[in-house]
Amino acid sequence: MNATARNLFGAVLDAERLRNARGLLVLRAALTLAALGVTAFTSAMGVRGATARLPILGAYCALSLALFAIGRRSSPGSRSPSTCCWSPRCNWRSGASTSC
Repeated sequence: MNATARNLFGAVLDAERLRNARGLLVLRAALTLAALGVTAFTSAMGVRGATARLPILGAYCALSLALFAIGRRSSPGSRSPSTCCWSPRCNWRSGASTSC
């Protein structure tokens, strides 16, 4: 494998890693928000122990949302194909356009 192919392969893998990391940040933020909502609901219903978990889960949720915001902002192309819409007019795979 020559150097150009290795560089291209590395660039493709880097883009894929970035896309997967963004997906995990989105998943973590959504799940912590859901867990916080369920915990707040159970605390309002009077379930014992839910009130004790609320501050810890709130802090973890705030951290996950902050990581999501930092990851969204600090990426070089925040409107890259990984955040692209999946509409038929979005043709980033063909390389013709990277915007939706």
